Amino acid sequence: MDIRLLDSNDIDEAKALWKSAFGDSDAFVDAYFENKISEGSSLGMFDNGLSCVVHMLPYKIRVQGRTLASAFIAGAATAENQRNGGYMRTMLHESLKLMKERGIIMTHLYPFKHSFYEQFGWATYTYVNKSAVTIGKKANVIETRDISLLDALYQNMMKDYDGYVVRGEKEWEWRLSELFCDGGKAAVLFEEDVPVAYMLYFAENNKAEVIEAVFENEGQGRRLAQHLALTNSEVRYNSPSQDVAEAPHGMARVVNAMGLLEEFGATDMLSATRVVDAFAQWNNMGSGKQSMDVRELAKIVHRGASETDIKEKVRKSQYNIINEKFIARDTCIFEEY
Repeated sequence: MDIRLLDSNDIDEAKALWKSAFGDSDAFVDAYFENKISEGSSLGMFDNGLSCVVHMLPYKIRVQGRTLASAFIAGAATAENQRNGGYMRTMLHESLKLMKERGIIMTHLYPFKHSFYEQFGWATYTYVNKSAVTIGKKANVIETRDISLLDALYQNMMKDYDGYVVRGEKEWEWRLSELFCDGGKAAVLFEEDVPVAYMLYFAENNKAEVIEAVFENEGQGRRLAQHLALTNSEVRYNSPSQDVAEAPHGMARVVNAMGLLEEFGATDMLSATRVVDAFAQWNNMGSGKQSMDVRELAKIVHRGASETDIKEKVRKSQYNIINEKFIARDTCIFEEY
């Protein structure tokens, strides 16, 4: 087995593996690789050809009110005839090592299966409420490709959230190239001539699947969905939820625990707490009597410590320290690939 970064000569194989694993169209895969996959950002395992790959996208994520560099894992796949051999476990470990060497302290992803990544130290930090609209109602809605219009609405919504992708022109071009290359649309709702909500969606078989719904309040989102239901029998969309009983969505992982704690001035917690990481052993540190699994640390970084944890007397001193640095925040992320 040979594990190395992909170069330009490997792109055709990488595209073929992506298509085999995820079933996306040629147009989508071509646009994705042209815009998002750059040399040095993808790790591959070779055994008589490309057997396994992990792409690491250079996103910036909002974390506790500041912007951190993240390597967003996407398109992690193993060739069908080589699955269940532990290849992805090895690749994820090698990817984390590479991220640490490059100064990344946290990584994010949207999983095909949350439990798969939990065993390797990832934790769910965003949740969504799934909604469906089947009855149409006309509203003042336009279709657009205007990045500035969409971005203003995105920024307005995200100002109250943590854990989202900080988008500039490049990130918007990425997002919309994936949408439009496969026939997707962007719809904007106006109320009293003011844009208040948008949805990025695909319509197929008379149903609309919304991949991103941005609005100030739930009523605006529903009104936009109802308008789309005029031409679709069903419109499905997600909205951010802080209820952990809702559908799990985005996941986060600590790549470098010491680097993270230093970034936020929280190394004092190590006097009361031991960080435990069974997968990335370099994160095992601290001298305290209480232990904290690396997954719990990732959740606390984005969402703060839960009231239940703080109230538990046996752990009160532990949470008093870290809760000063990682306050409770609402979380949201839309990116999946």
